[in-house]
Amino acid sequence: DDLGESTPTPFLIALDPINSPCTVLTAVLYTENFGTGAIGGSGLLPALPSVPNTSSSTYTGTAVQPIAKNTFAITNNAINADLANFASLTDHTGGGRMLVVNGDAPPRIIFRDTLPTSCPGRQYSFSFWAAFPYNSVYQSTCDALGGFRYPKFKIRFRDIVTGLTAVEDTTANITTNNSWTQFGYRWTMPIGYSNLIMEIINDAPGGCGNDFAVDDLGMYYCP
Repeated sequence: DDLGESTPTPFLIALDPINSPCTVLTAVLYTENFGTGAIGGSGLLPALPSVPNTSSSTYTGTAVQPIAKNTFAITNNAINADLANFASLTDHTGGGRMLVVNGDAPPRIIFRDTLPTSCPGRQYSFSFWAAFPYNSVYQSTCDALGGFRYPKFKIRFRDIVTGLTAVEDTTANITTNNSWTQFGYRWTMPIGYSNLIMEIINDAPGGCGNDFAVDDLGMYYCP
């Protein structure tokens, strides 16, 4: 602590998680699948689901196609967000909705929510699915401008009281076309944490590309 301080400075160390979810899960603590059911009009919804979770994003919701830079939409098929540049891609499980984002610089929070109470010393697992739903027209356009800016994400879990980071990691680039990739982590909760705020952050540079879909988030107990 600095000389003269009367209140100790919190000292919490951010863990580097193992880059794979637990293969056996004993209990579901949190899920977000962005809902189900057909969407009329443009096929886009401009707001994140409010039930059962209370999530937020620093991107702006829109129902206008094509979605503009630094906006998001909820949809049943990624192509609804940009008919000219996106491929047809249904949600990860094939019968619901997903979050689609047109990302750009600077980095923003794609998805944020408060997770259930955590117990120090217990092992947890978190995972989500993501995709880059581009088509050949979009690839040709970006190739002429120096190539794609492929999506990648920073995953951060912060203490709800202090705001300090408990667990953090960055994914690899998503380079495959029109295919869902799972990203997952597991870690043992350190002493000093209770509830966590989960944040998925766009960690790719701005430019041509950096568009993505996200689906089926979940946090679980490990054995």
